[in-house]
Amino acid sequence: MHDKIELSKSEDVKHLLQTFAAGTVVPNDLASDIQSVSRKSVYTEEAFVTLPTLDRQEVKDLQERDTVVGKFIEIWNTKRKPLRSEQRKFDRPLVTLLRQWDRIEVVDGLVYRVIIDPNQGQLKQLILPAVLRDKVLKNCHDKLGHQGIERTFCSIRIRCYWPGMFRHIKDYCKSCERCIVSKMPQPAIRPAMGHLIASRPLQILAIDFTVLEPAHGKENTDETDQSLDEWIIAHQNRLRYAYEKAGEQTKDRAEYRKNKHDEQRFNPEICVSDKVYIRNRGVHGRNKIQDTWSSTVYRVVRLSENTVSVEPNDGAGVSRTLNRRDVIKCNIQQSVDDNSSESDSSDDMFIPRRTTRATAGNIQIQIDFQILFFLSKFIQDICCT
Repeated sequence: MHDKIELSKSEDVKHLLQTFAAGTVVPNDLASDIQSVSRKSVYTEEAFVTLPTLDRQEVKDLQERDTVVGKFIEIWNTKRKPLRSEQRKFDRPLVTLLRQWDRIEVVDGLVYRVIIDPNQGQLKQLILPAVLRDKVLKNCHDKLGHQGIERTFCSIRIRCYWPGMFRHIKDYCKSCERCIVSKMPQPAIRPAMGHLIASRPLQILAIDFTVLEPAHGKENTDETDQSLDEWIIAHQNRLRYAYEKAGEQTKDRAEYRKNKHDEQRFNPEICVSDKVYIRNRGVHGRNKIQDTWSSTVYRVVRLSENTVSVEPNDGAGVSRTLNRRDVIKCNIQQSVDDNSSESDSSDDMFIPRRTTRATAGNIQIQIDFQILFFLSKFIQDICCT
Protein backbone atom coordinates (compact mmCIF):
# COMPACT_ATOMS: atom_id res chain seq x y z
CA MET A 1 0.00 0.00 0.00
CA HIS A 2 1.34 3.46 -0.87
CA ASP A 3 0.60 6.88 0.52
CA LYS A 4 0.82 9.70 -2.02
CA ILE A 5 2.42 12.84 -0.67
CA GLU A 6 2.07 16.07 -2.65
CA LEU A 7 4.98 18.47 -2.19
CA SER A 8 4.56 22.10 -3.17
CA LYS A 9 6.69 24.11 -0.79
CA SER A 10 10.37 24.07 0.00
CA GLU A 11 9.57 23.69 3.70
CA ASP A 12 7.71 20.45 2.97
CA VAL A 13 10.63 19.10 0.95
CA LYS A 14 13.10 20.10 3.61
CA HIS A 15 11.00 18.43 6.30
CA LEU A 16 10.68 15.28 4.19
CA LEU A 17 14.44 15.03 3.60
CA GLN A 18 15.18 15.47 7.28
CA THR A 19 12.58 12.83 8.11
CA PHE A 20 13.97 10.14 5.81
CA ALA A 21 17.63 11.07 6.39
CA ALA A 22 17.81 11.34 10.15
CA GLY A 23 20.58 13.60 11.41
CA THR A 24 21.01 15.37 8.02
CA VAL A 25 20.65 19.14 7.92
CA VAL A 26 19.41 20.59 4.62
CA PRO A 27 21.43 23.72 3.67
CA ASN A 28 19.53 26.93 3.04
CA ASP A 29 20.92 27.15 -0.51
CA LEU A 30 19.48 23.75 -1.32
CA ALA A 31 16.16 24.68 0.23
CA SER A 32 15.98 27.83 -1.90
CA ASP A 33 16.77 25.87 -5.07
CA ILE A 34 13.92 23.51 -4.33
CA GLN A 35 11.43 26.37 -4.69
CA SER A 36 11.99 26.38 -8.45
CA VAL A 37 11.24 22.68 -8.77
CA SER A 38 7.77 21.81 -10.08
CA ARG A 39 5.26 19.84 -8.09
CA LYS A 40 6.26 16.20 -7.69
CA SER A 41 4.75 13.14 -6.12
CA VAL A 42 6.69 11.14 -3.56
CA TYR A 43 5.60 7.63 -2.58
CA THR A 44 6.40 5.95 0.70
CA GLU A 45 5.83 2.29 1.41
CA GLU A 46 4.31 1.09 4.65
CA ALA A 47 5.68 -1.74 6.76
CA PHE A 48 5.26 -5.17 5.23
CA VAL A 49 2.69 -7.14 7.21
CA THR A 50 3.63 -10.78 7.72
CA LEU A 51 0.58 -11.99 9.65
CA PRO A 52 -1.64 -14.68 8.14
CA THR A 53 -4.48 -13.27 6.05
CA LEU A 54 -7.50 -13.95 8.28
CA ASP A 55 -10.50 -11.80 9.03
CA ARG A 56 -11.34 -10.64 12.53
CA GLN A 57 -14.08 -13.18 13.09
CA GLU A 58 -11.77 -16.10 12.26
CA VAL A 59 -9.07 -14.81 14.61
CA LYS A 60 -11.68 -14.25 17.32
CA ASP A 61 -12.95 -17.83 16.96
CA LEU A 62 -9.39 -19.18 17.12
CA GLN A 63 -8.72 -17.20 20.30
CA GLU A 64 -11.85 -18.52 21.96
CA ARG A 65 -11.09 -22.14 20.99
CA ASP A 66 -7.48 -21.96 22.18
CA THR A 67 -6.85 -23.83 25.44
CA VAL A 68 -4.88 -20.95 27.00
CA VAL A 69 -6.30 -17.81 25.38
CA GLY A 70 -9.86 -19.15 25.56
CA LYS A 71 -9.54 -19.83 29.28
CA PHE A 72 -8.10 -16.34 29.77
CA ILE A 73 -11.06 -14.79 27.91
CA GLU A 74 -13.47 -16.61 30.22
CA ILE A 75 -11.64 -15.20 33.25
CA TRP A 76 -11.45 -11.74 31.66
CA ASN A 77 -15.21 -11.64 31.13
CA THR A 78 -15.72 -12.10 34.88
CA LYS A 79 -13.93 -8.73 35.42
CA ARG A 80 -11.96 -10.17 38.33
CA LYS A 81 -8.33 -11.21 38.34
CA PRO A 82 -7.80 -14.50 40.22
CA LEU A 83 -5.82 -14.37 43.42
CA ARG A 84 -2.33 -15.81 43.61
CA SER A 85 -3.62 -18.76 45.61
CA GLU A 86 -6.23 -19.45 42.92
CA GLN A 87 -3.64 -19.32 40.15
CA ARG A 88 -1.74 -22.31 41.55
CA LYS A 89 -4.14 -24.73 39.87
CA PHE A 90 -3.66 -23.08 36.45
CA ASP A 91 -1.10 -24.08 33.85
CA ARG A 92 2.08 -22.04 33.56
CA PRO A 93 1.16 -20.36 30.21
CA LEU A 94 -2.15 -19.18 31.65
CA VAL A 95 -0.43 -17.82 34.76
CA THR A 96 2.02 -15.94 32.54
CA LEU A 97 -0.86 -14.43 30.60
CA LEU A 98 -2.65 -13.43 33.81
CA ARG A 99 0.41 -11.40 34.80
CA GLN A 100 -0.37 -9.14 31.80
CA TRP A 101 -3.83 -8.36 33.20
CA ASP A 102 -3.28 -4.59 33.42
CA ARG A 103 -2.03 -4.45 29.82
CA ILE A 104 -4.91 -6.36 28.21
CA GLU A 105 -7.43 -4.62 25.97
CA VAL A 106 -10.33 -6.05 23.97
CA VAL A 107 -10.98 -4.31 20.65
CA ASP A 108 -13.81 -5.56 18.39
CA GLY A 109 -13.79 -8.89 20.19
CA LEU A 110 -10.01 -9.44 19.75
CA VAL A 111 -7.69 -9.62 22.76
CA TYR A 112 -4.58 -7.42 22.62
CA ARG A 113 -1.71 -6.64 24.93
CA VAL A 114 -0.74 -2.94 24.92
CA ILE A 115 2.85 -1.97 25.74
CA ILE A 116 5.01 1.14 25.38
CA ASP A 117 8.14 0.65 23.27
CA PRO A 118 11.00 3.19 23.75
CA ASN A 119 11.52 3.49 19.98
CA GLN A 120 8.10 2.86 18.42
CA GLY A 121 5.76 4.14 21.09
CA GLN A 122 2.53 2.30 21.87
CA LEU A 123 2.23 -1.21 20.43
CA LYS A 124 -0.89 -3.37 20.28
CA GLN A 125 0.15 -7.00 20.31
CA LEU A 126 -2.44 -9.56 19.28
CA ILE A 127 -2.64 -12.45 21.76
CA LEU A 128 -1.82 -15.16 19.24
CA PRO A 129 -3.54 -18.57 19.41
CA ALA A 130 -1.29 -21.63 19.30
CA VAL A 131 -2.53 -22.75 15.87
CA LEU A 132 -1.22 -19.55 14.24
CA ARG A 133 2.25 -19.56 15.78
CA ASP A 134 3.86 -21.77 13.14
CA LYS A 135 2.44 -19.60 10.35
CA VAL A 136 3.70 -16.41 11.96
CA LEU A 137 7.15 -17.90 12.56
CA LYS A 138 7.40 -19.02 8.93
CA ASN A 139 6.29 -15.62 7.65
CA CYS A 140 8.59 -13.62 9.92
CA HIS A 141 11.62 -15.92 9.70
CA ASP A 142 11.58 -18.13 6.60
CA LYS A 143 10.04 -15.57 4.23
CA LEU A 144 12.11 -12.63 5.49
CA GLY A 145 15.54 -14.06 4.70
CA HIS A 146 16.13 -16.29 7.75
CA GLN A 147 17.09 -13.45 10.07
CA GLY A 148 18.65 -14.18 13.45
CA ILE A 149 16.89 -14.74 16.76
CA GLU A 150 16.92 -11.08 17.82
CA ARG A 151 15.60 -9.68 14.52
CA THR A 152 12.92 -12.35 14.24
CA PHE A 153 11.82 -11.64 17.81
CA CYS A 154 11.66 -7.88 17.20
CA SER A 155 9.68 -8.40 13.99
CA ILE A 156 7.07 -10.60 15.70
CA ARG A 157 6.99 -8.56 18.91
CA ILE A 158 5.64 -5.53 17.05
CA ARG A 159 2.53 -7.47 16.05
CA CYS A 160 1.95 -10.46 18.36
CA TYR A 161 2.43 -11.86 21.82
CA TRP A 162 2.04 -15.24 23.49
CA PRO A 163 3.47 -16.72 26.70
CA GLY A 164 7.05 -17.92 26.29
CA MET A 165 7.34 -16.17 22.93
CA PHE A 166 11.11 -15.54 22.98
CA ARG A 167 11.94 -19.13 23.94
CA HIS A 168 9.75 -20.49 21.13
CA ILE A 169 11.36 -18.15 18.58
CA LYS A 170 14.82 -19.13 19.79
CA ASP A 171 14.05 -22.86 19.48
CA TYR A 172 12.52 -22.35 16.03
CA CYS A 173 15.55 -20.45 14.69
CA LYS A 174 18.02 -22.95 16.15
CA SER A 175 16.15 -25.87 14.57
CA CYS A 176 15.79 -24.22 11.13
CA GLU A 177 17.67 -26.37 8.59
CA ARG A 178 18.52 -23.42 6.31
CA CYS A 179 20.05 -21.49 9.22
CA ILE A 180 22.03 -24.51 10.42
CA VAL A 181 23.65 -25.40 7.10
CA SER A 182 24.42 -21.79 6.09
CA LYS A 183 26.08 -20.47 9.24
CA MET A 184 28.94 -21.41 11.53
CA PRO A 185 27.92 -22.25 15.10
CA GLN A 186 28.65 -19.64 17.75
CA PRO A 187 30.93 -20.21 19.54
CA ALA A 188 32.88 -22.26 16.99
CA ILE A 189 33.55 -25.92 17.78
CA ARG A 190 36.98 -26.17 19.44
CA PRO A 191 37.92 -29.67 20.68
CA ALA A 192 40.85 -30.36 23.00
CA MET A 193 44.35 -30.27 21.53
CA GLY A 194 46.34 -33.49 21.22
CA HIS A 195 50.08 -33.98 21.84
CA LEU A 196 52.69 -34.36 19.10
CA ILE A 197 55.92 -35.14 20.95
CA ALA A 198 58.99 -36.77 19.40
CA SER A 199 60.32 -39.82 21.27
CA ARG A 200 63.55 -40.22 19.29
CA PRO A 201 65.81 -38.03 17.15
CA LEU A 202 64.64 -37.19 13.64
CA GLN A 203 61.18 -38.68 14.26
CA ILE A 204 59.55 -35.39 13.25
CA LEU A 205 61.20 -33.32 10.54
CA ALA A 206 60.31 -29.86 9.29
CA ILE A 207 62.31 -28.94 6.18
CA ASP A 208 62.14 -25.62 4.38
CA PHE A 209 64.66 -24.86 1.62
CA THR A 210 64.73 -23.16 -1.75
CA VAL A 211 67.96 -24.41 -3.30
CA LEU A 212 70.83 -26.71 -2.29
CA GLU A 213 74.27 -25.11 -2.21
CA PRO A 214 76.85 -26.68 -4.54
CA ALA A 215 79.51 -28.89 -2.92
CA HIS A 216 83.06 -27.45 -2.81
CA GLY A 217 84.94 -30.67 -2.01
CA LYS A 218 86.24 -29.59 1.41
CA GLU A 219 85.44 -30.83 4.91
CA ASN A 220 85.60 -29.10 8.26
CA THR A 221 88.37 -30.35 10.53
CA ASP A 222 89.05 -29.68 14.20
CA GLU A 223 92.63 -30.07 15.38
CA THR A 224 92.51 -31.47 18.94
CA ASP A 225 94.55 -33.85 21.06
CA GLN A 226 91.59 -36.21 21.59
CA SER A 227 91.52 -39.62 20.09
CA LEU A 228 88.64 -40.73 17.93
CA ASP A 229 87.23 -42.96 20.69
CA GLU A 230 87.31 -40.16 23.25
CA TRP A 231 85.60 -37.79 20.84
CA ILE A 232 82.87 -40.33 20.13
CA ILE A 233 82.23 -40.86 23.86
CA ALA A 234 82.11 -37.12 24.55
CA HIS A 235 79.88 -36.58 21.53
CA GLN A 236 77.45 -39.28 22.67
CA ASN A 237 77.32 -37.78 26.17
CA ARG A 238 76.50 -34.36 24.75
CA LEU A 239 73.81 -35.81 22.55
CA ARG A 240 72.33 -37.77 25.44
CA TYR A 241 72.21 -34.67 27.64
CA ALA A 242 70.75 -32.58 24.83
CA TYR A 243 68.15 -35.27 24.12
CA GLU A 244 67.02 -35.40 27.76
CA LYS A 245 66.80 -31.63 28.13
CA ALA A 246 65.06 -31.24 24.77
CA GLY A 247 62.50 -33.88 25.78
CA GLU A 248 61.76 -32.07 29.03
CA GLN A 249 61.38 -28.72 27.28
CA THR A 250 59.23 -30.26 24.55
CA LYS A 251 56.82 -31.80 27.06
CA ASP A 252 56.60 -28.57 29.05
CA ARG A 253 55.89 -26.45 25.98
CA ALA A 254 53.39 -28.98 24.62
CA GLU A 255 51.53 -28.97 27.94
CA TYR A 256 51.57 -25.17 27.97
CA ARG A 257 50.16 -24.95 24.43
CA LYS A 258 47.48 -27.53 25.25
CA ASN A 259 46.38 -25.64 28.37
CA LYS A 260 46.19 -22.34 26.47
CA HIS A 261 44.21 -23.99 23.68
CA ASP A 262 41.82 -25.76 26.05
CA GLU A 263 40.95 -22.48 27.82
CA GLN A 264 38.63 -21.73 24.88
CA ARG A 265 37.51 -25.29 24.37
CA PHE A 266 33.95 -25.74 23.11
CA ASN A 267 32.99 -29.28 22.20
CA PRO A 268 29.23 -30.03 22.32
CA GLU A 269 28.52 -33.66 23.14
CA ILE A 270 27.76 -35.99 20.23
CA CYS A 271 26.72 -39.60 20.74
CA VAL A 272 26.69 -42.62 18.48
CA SER A 273 23.62 -42.74 16.17
CA ASP A 274 23.12 -38.96 16.41
CA LYS A 275 22.16 -37.17 13.18
CA VAL A 276 24.74 -34.60 12.08
CA TYR A 277 25.74 -32.29 9.23
CA ILE A 278 29.30 -32.25 7.86
CA ARG A 279 31.36 -29.31 6.65
CA ASN A 280 30.84 -28.39 3.00
CA ARG A 281 34.34 -28.84 1.49
CA GLY A 282 33.25 -29.68 -2.05
CA VAL A 283 33.23 -26.12 -3.43
CA HIS A 284 36.59 -24.63 -4.41
CA GLY A 285 37.48 -21.02 -5.03
CA ARG A 286 35.78 -17.92 -3.67
CA ASN A 287 32.15 -18.56 -2.78
CA LYS A 288 31.00 -16.01 -0.25
CA ILE A 289 27.37 -17.12 -0.05
CA GLN A 290 27.83 -20.87 -0.20
CA ASP A 291 26.44 -23.06 2.59
CA THR A 292 28.91 -23.72 5.39
CA TRP A 293 27.46 -27.19 6.03
CA SER A 294 26.26 -29.87 3.63
CA SER A 295 22.49 -30.38 3.64
CA THR A 296 22.89 -34.19 3.55
CA VAL A 297 22.10 -35.75 6.93
CA TYR A 298 24.69 -38.22 8.29
CA ARG A 299 24.64 -40.58 11.25
CA VAL A 300 27.47 -41.05 13.77
CA VAL A 301 28.80 -44.62 13.83
CA ARG A 302 31.99 -44.28 15.86
CA LEU A 303 33.66 -41.71 18.12
CA SER A 304 37.28 -41.19 19.15
CA GLU A 305 39.12 -38.38 20.92
CA ASN A 306 38.99 -35.72 18.18
CA THR A 307 37.57 -37.61 15.18
CA VAL A 308 34.07 -38.75 14.24
CA SER A 309 33.14 -41.55 11.82
CA VAL A 310 29.86 -40.92 10.00
CA GLU A 311 27.80 -42.49 7.24
CA PRO A 312 24.74 -41.24 5.31
CA ASN A 313 21.57 -41.50 7.34
CA ASP A 314 19.78 -43.39 4.56
CA GLY A 315 22.63 -45.93 4.34
CA ALA A 316 23.38 -45.14 0.69
CA GLY A 317 27.08 -44.29 0.79
CA VAL A 318 30.41 -45.02 2.41
CA SER A 319 31.45 -44.03 5.90
CA ARG A 320 33.83 -41.12 6.46
CA THR A 321 36.16 -40.16 9.29
CA LEU A 322 36.22 -36.41 9.98
CA ASN A 323 37.69 -34.00 12.47
CA ARG A 324 35.33 -32.99 15.26
CA ARG A 325 35.32 -29.38 14.00
CA ASP A 326 33.83 -30.52 10.68
CA VAL A 327 30.72 -32.04 12.30
CA ILE A 328 27.70 -30.24 13.78
CA LYS A 329 24.66 -31.80 15.39
CA CYS A 330 21.44 -31.78 13.35
CA ASN A 331 18.54 -30.33 15.30
CA ILE A 332 15.37 -31.57 13.65
CA GLN A 333 12.77 -28.83 13.35
CA GLN A 334 9.69 -29.43 15.43
CA SER A 335 6.37 -27.65 15.66
CA VAL A 336 5.85 -25.17 18.44
CA ASP A 337 4.20 -26.72 21.46
CA ASP A 338 0.63 -25.55 21.93
CA ASN A 339 0.38 -25.63 25.72
CA SER A 340 3.77 -26.39 27.26
CA SER A 341 5.69 -23.14 27.62
CA GLU A 342 7.68 -21.46 30.28
CA SER A 343 7.21 -17.96 31.57
CA ASP A 344 9.23 -15.44 29.64
CA SER A 345 9.63 -12.43 31.87
CA SER A 346 12.10 -10.81 29.47
CA ASP A 347 9.62 -10.40 26.56
CA ASP A 348 9.01 -6.73 27.36
CA MET A 349 12.52 -5.74 28.35
CA PHE A 350 14.41 -7.59 25.60
CA ILE A 351 16.94 -5.24 23.97
CA PRO A 352 19.53 -6.67 21.51
CA ARG A 353 23.04 -6.05 22.65
CA ARG A 354 26.45 -6.75 21.24
CA THR A 355 29.02 -8.24 23.56
CA THR A 356 32.72 -8.83 23.17
CA ARG A 357 34.56 -11.98 24.12
CA ALA A 358 37.53 -10.30 25.72
CA THR A 359 37.06 -8.81 29.17
CA ALA A 360 39.31 -6.81 31.43
CA GLY A 361 39.71 -9.80 33.75
CA ASN A 362 40.83 -12.10 30.94
CA ILE A 363 43.33 -9.53 29.64
CA GLN A 364 44.74 -8.99 33.13
CA ILE A 365 45.16 -12.75 33.71
CA GLN A 366 46.88 -13.17 30.35
CA ILE A 367 49.32 -10.31 31.07
CA ASP A 368 50.13 -11.70 34.56
CA PHE A 369 50.73 -15.16 33.10
CA GLN A 370 53.16 -13.75 30.51
CA ILE A 371 55.07 -11.87 33.22
CA LEU A 372 55.42 -15.06 35.30
CA PHE A 373 56.56 -17.01 32.24
CA PHE A 374 59.34 -14.54 31.30
CA LEU A 375 60.38 -14.27 34.96
CA SER A 376 60.77 -18.07 35.22
CA LYS A 377 62.83 -18.11 32.01
CA PHE A 378 65.08 -15.36 33.40
CA ILE A 379 65.67 -17.31 36.66
CA GLN A 380 66.40 -20.47 34.68
CA ASP A 381 69.04 -18.67 32.57
CA ILE A 382 70.71 -17.34 35.73
CA CYS A 383 70.85 -20.83 37.27
CA CYS A 384 72.36 -22.31 34.11
CA THR A 385 75.12 -19.71 34.02
